[in-house]
Amino acid sequence: REHLFMAHIAAVIVAAGRGTRATGSDVPKQFRPIGGEAMLRRTLAIFAQGGQVGSIQPVIRRDDVELYRAAAAGIDTLAPVFGGATRQASVRAGLEALAAQAPDIVLIHDAARPFVSADLIARASLAAAKTGAAIPALPVTDTVKSVDANGHVERTLDRNVLRLVQTPQAFAFQPLLDAHRKAAELGRDDFTDDAALAEWAGMTVAVFDGEAANIKITHAEDFVRAEALQFATLND
Repeated sequence: REHLFMAHIAAVIVAAGRGTRATGSDVPKQFRPIGGEAMLRRTLAIFAQGGQVGSIQPVIRRDDVELYRAAAAGIDTLAPVFGGATRQASVRAGLEALAAQAPDIVLIHDAARPFVSADLIARASLAAAKTGAAIPALPVTDTVKSVDANGHVERTLDRNVLRLVQTPQAFAFQPLLDAHRKAAELGRDDFTDDAALAEWAGMTVAVFDGEAANIKITHAEDFVRAEALQFATLND
């Protein structure tokens, strides 16, 4: 990891979603507590520890400023910027906010993955330094079938070539920013992750091993799993 010591690594933490379906209340999921602290705080703290990441750029909703201030108190981040109508627009807002710094590598991470590890962050950075674009992923262990509009199976897919993709996704900064700008100019706002946008822009995206514990909190039942994971982590 020696060649990363001089690299400026930045992270965009995407926390601009509404996420209320997971909470059953008006509080977005990224501000709901896990193990006594807000999910977003857990995520920010992991990126802030150890000095791997030089700049942390949160992206939030304009309505969530007070919630953000409470969640991020005492953590060294850049001032948050406000996201857009889509995840893609929110990521671009974070990238544009970092443009003046021109970091070498940028990690794009969902606030709703609060169990990302320092090791995964380091491996993401290393992978991007080697290839320019890299994403963590897990093998698919279940059988996967393609289903038509009538609910009938069309075919069974080869799970050996399929992967479940996670974040942080890691990129050389300027090529990713250029890709986002190009997509915006052309009115393309339908990319579900940055890897898909990078692929569209002609970048080759490498895959490295993700982590099973790096779960995404989406539904209410995910908080039950998260609390159990938090308990297991504390008792390791």
